[in-house]
Amino acid sequence: MAGIRVDDIGQAKLDRVNAVLRGIGNGSGAFQAIGAAMNRAAKAGKTEAARYASDTYNISQGAFRSKCRITFKMGGGSGGVASVSIMFAGAVIPLIEFQGTKGGPQGGVSAAPKKGGGSIRTAFINAVFGTNGVWERVGRSRFPVEQLYGPSTGHMMQDEGVSDKLTNRMLEVFDSRIEHEISRILGML
Repeated sequence: MAGIRVDDIGQAKLDRVNAVLRGIGNGSGAFQAIGAAMNRAAKAGKTEAARYASDTYNISQGAFRSKCRITFKMGGGSGGVASVSIMFAGAVIPLIEFQGTKGGPQGGVSAAPKKGGGSIRTAFINAVFGTNGVWERVGRSRFPVEQLYGPSTGHMMQDEGVSDKLTNRMLEVFDSRIEHEISRILGML
């Protein structure tokens, strides 16, 4: 999981946002600006994670992004806490989504979760039981078969330093967006 909290942003920045937007919108101007900037930062973090995943794994950015979830929490009052995080969790992803293709004249399936992987000679691509995927026979007979899977988004994001890179990117986007949000709210007056 990657994310940012109000603690990560820095008290000086928050004090500045509160001072500039004090009294605007019954005191909710600062919450609106911080919330909108955090939301944009989370989207940028999700995009950065998808870029990393598509560079390292044989999965498209869109397929990766569809498996991620952004959680956003914004509390009010004096003890209010604001945080946004990207959840990289869930089930393993079917191998067909890792750009699985039928092999050449040797047969089999060319599908590997990580780039540079090889082929699985005993697998085949087909719709079995109504599900299109990469399948492999369990025994010598036609059935039973089992579907093959790659890693989940959580496993893909476990490489060293990835979470730190995403958090740094999110903080960078937050810094640039908070100024825009302050200008937007002040311009609405």
